[in-house]
Amino acid sequence: MKGEGASGESHAKEESFVSPWVFLFPVTYLVHIAEEYWCGGGFYNWARVLGMKMDGTRFLQINAIAWTVMLLLSLLAVLVSHVRWVMVSFAAAVLLNGSAHTAASIVTASYSPGLFSGLLLWVPLGVYTLQRVYAEMSRRVFWGAVVWGLALHALVTFAARLG
Repeated sequence: MKGEGASGESHAKEESFVSPWVFLFPVTYLVHIAEEYWCGGGFYNWARVLGMKMDGTRFLQINAIAWTVMLLLSLLAVLVSHVRWVMVSFAAAVLLNGSAHTAASIVTASYSPGLFSGLLLWVPLGVYTLQRVYAEMSRRVFWGAVVWGLALHALVTFAARLG
C-alpha cells in the first residue's frame, strides 16, 4: 500500500483497518450462506429460474470451500502485508454478489434468497472497502485485485451452474 510517513503513522492506521476489517468478509459470508440456505426455499432451489441445477448439499459444499478459502486468505492478509490486496478482491466479489441478488430479484419479481444480506451487508461492505483502500494502493494492484474478485465470483457461479 502507498503512503507510509516517516513516523509510520500511515502504516499503523492501515494495520488497524486491515486486521479487524478483513474478517468482516468471512463473518458476513456466514450470514449470507445462512440466508441463501434457509430462506425462501433456498437459493439452490430459487436459482433454477436462472438455469442453475444444484441441490442443498452441493450448495453447501461449494460455499464451504469458498468460505474456507476466504477465511484463510483473510488470515494471510493480516499476517503478510503484501497480500492485503485480497480485501479488494473480496470487496469486488461481495459487491457484485449483493448487486446480482438485487438485480435478479427485480428482474424476476421474486425474492432471491441472499437478497437481504447481499443488499444490507455486502453492498455497503464492498463499497466502503473499495473506497477506503483505493487511495492506499497503486492503481495496477487495485484494479488487478478487482479483476480477481470478479473472477472469484464467476468461478463460484460457474461451479453452481454445473450443479
